[in-house]
Amino acid sequence: MQSAISTVFGRCAYFALLEDGTQDPSFVQNQASQENHGAGTAAAQAMLDWKVDVLIAPPLGPKASQVLQNSNIQHYLPQGQTIKETLSLYHEGKLQKYSK
Repeated sequence: MQSAISTVFGRCAYFALLEDGTQDPSFVQNQASQENHGAGTAAAQAMLDWKVDVLIAPPLGPKASQVLQNSNIQHYLPQGQTIKETLSLYHEGKLQKYSK
């Protein structure tokens, strides 16, 4: 929980996934981070496959954005330095919702 928030989406090493009603995320290796091309697109597709409701990540590239465009995923920008700080800000309703 004290890990820093990545400044990249598609090439981050891990995703922190938090189930509703739980306090501690599970960490899943981002398989797309090693792709030569299309890491953001593959990472966005993973979000759809995992049926996430909320994504807290920096702005996505155009192809990753296109993958999520017709989904119901709410995208927020991280504002804390760590996962713990960012999740606290999210639960307090203080994160900025991303919009193009």
